[in-house]
Amino acid sequence: THYGEEYGFVPFKDDIKTNLYKIDEPAIKAILEFNSKEFYDLCKYRTICGMFAITTGIELARLLKCTESEKVCFYNSGDVTGNYENSVNYAGITFK
Repeated sequence: THYGEEYGFVPFKDDIKTNLYKIDEPAIKAILEFNSKEFYDLCKYRTICGMFAITTGIELARLLKCTESEKVCFYNSGDVTGNYENSVNYAGITFK
């Protein structure tokens, strides 16, 4: 998710850091469960870049008969810069 006035996406203004981590939980869960439709539908209400590539990746993992997925990292650019008011979430997920 891209969050902040710079991105035109400010669904909350309180407890920004905590809410930034919570907002992507459903999308990450859908990826981990190989649920491309749910992930794609969730993207309609968020600012997730790479939504088409991620949806394609989920489908490719299914076609390759991957049965395992793992979230290997998840952080926000604000963790590095200290600025959560205009920041981006990043997640790394693997399929096996």
